[in-house]
Amino acid sequence: MPRHFVQRELDKTLAKRQSIAAAQLASDLSRVFHVSAEVMQYRLTNLGGLDPAALVG
Repeated sequence: MPRHFVQRELDKTLAKRQSIAAAQLASDLSRVFHVSAEVMQYRLTNLGGLDPAALVG
């Protein structure tokens, strides 16, 4: 999924919910892009939009 698509949806999600856990953010976006939460976590981390340490636990 292209960076600008992910960024657009990330911006939309954060505009609605400014305080959101990393795992929930990945889960929400995974439904938008029809992928697993794990794939979305990887993509967000790869783009620098998610700290991998925030997903531990």
